[in-house]
Amino acid sequence: MNNVEYTSLQDLDRVDLLRLLNTEKVGEHLASHDKFNEDSLEEWIAQKTNVNSTTGCVIKGIKFDDKVAGWCGIQFENGAYELALVLDEEFWWFVGIWLGCPASALPVSLKPPLFPN
Repeated sequence: MNNVEYTSLQDLDRVDLLRLLNTEKVGEHLASHDKFNEDSLEEWIAQKTNVNSTTGCVIKGIKFDDKVAGWCGIQFENGAYELALVLDEEFWWFVGIWLGCPASALPVSLKPPLFPN
C-alpha cells in the first residue's frame, strides 16, 4: 500500500511511540533524557502539542501504512527554529523520499520496500 500519513502526535499508538523514543539509535540523536515511561511520554506529547500551537511551528506524527514511523516538525528551541525528523531505523529510507530523492538515487541499504525505482 505504501501510504504515508502525517498526523497529530496524539493519534499515534502510544506503545509504538514509546518503543521508538526509547530505542538506543534514536536516543543517540536526541537531546539527553531519561528513558520514557507512560507518564513522561504523555508529558512529552503535551509539550510538543504546545510547540505545535506556537507561531511558525508544526509538529506531526508520521505513520507508514498505519505503523508508527516517527515524528517531524519545525520547532523553536534555544532561540532558533530547527527542523526535526525522528524515524524508526526501519524507516530511514523515508528521508530520501521526504527530501524528494527518487528511490533509485538512494543507497541500497536505504531503499524503501516495495517502491518503484
